[in-house]
Amino acid sequence: MIPDDFQRGVIYTVDPRILAPLTAGEEYRIVASTRFLIAKDVAFTDFETLYRRARRLIERRRGELTSASPASSVHAWIASHGWFQMDIGKGALVGAVVTLGVRCAPTSADAPVGQDDPTSEALRSPYVAQLGGAGGSDKFWYDEFYNDFDMRSDRSQPSALTVSYGEYVPSKDGVDVNSVVARADDRARSYLEVVGAANEQLHVARRDWNCLDTGKSAKPFLAHVDLLFSH
Repeated sequence: MIPDDFQRGVIYTVDPRILAPLTAGEEYRIVASTRFLIAKDVAFTDFETLYRRARRLIERRRGELTSASPASSVHAWIASHGWFQMDIGKGALVGAVVTLGVRCAPTSADAPVGQDDPTSEALRSPYVAQLGGAGGSDKFWYDEFYNDFDMRSDRSQPSALTVSYGEYVPSKDGVDVNSVVARADDRARSYLEVVGAANEQLHVARRDWNCLDTGKSAKPFLAHVDLLFSH
């Protein structure tokens, strides 16, 4: 399991339907949420750093997606986004949440336009109107979620990093553990590159595997891999 004192990393969950080539006409959603811990009562204005980090995570993943149909291409748009500051017991959380919509279609005209890229000025103060989705019938949902966090009080100091990978499966029986672990390793490598940790000379100190009962009828089990990276 993940150690109780882990301070930075990502908790990632994915539905297998987005791991396969995408079906034409269906819509998919990828969400990245980046959260940093800061001191309380700080007038934080650098939401752009958090927003761009979340965007890099989903844009890297978008580049990996392929269409199951040769007549369709992968089209993507920003379905919703927001950035926030919230007090917690030991400080304040600042963060950004970005939802990428994806659809395979013959032309980009068959996909929504999406949200405009926010200006640097807009990213100097919180914007929370779309944190629950863009509103109306477009509620918050996802096929893939990056919960990216850094809870260190001093981010200049080295620390361990945890990647928690979860893949929904229909049953505990017949899970291809080697394939799940390989996908967890691939996602970890991609994450380290995106957040700039690939050159920290981190190595895998622990790798744990389990299959968890989610209690959800639609997605009953989660094949789960924890990777602890240290110096």
